[in-house]
Amino acid sequence: DQPQTPVWQAALEVLARKKGKPLTAAQITDSLLSKGIKIEGKTPVESVRVALTRKPDVITRLKDGRFQMRKK
Repeated sequence: DQPQTPVWQAALEVLARKKGKPLTAAQITDSLLSKGIKIEGKTPVESVRVALTRKPDVITRLKDGRFQMRKK
């Protein structure tokens, strides 16, 4: 078994493929699940939202609740 990629890191890859287009936690979750990434917790969308919110150095949460990669 390979170690699981952290959810926030996998989400960064999803956001990078969208070329800076902001996505909702639900859109990111759907993309992660379709790639076979396991998401812990009873509500995967909430787990993803929390994971992204905890990484303000690399992921920005917009006022409308969508997420995007932080500009360097």
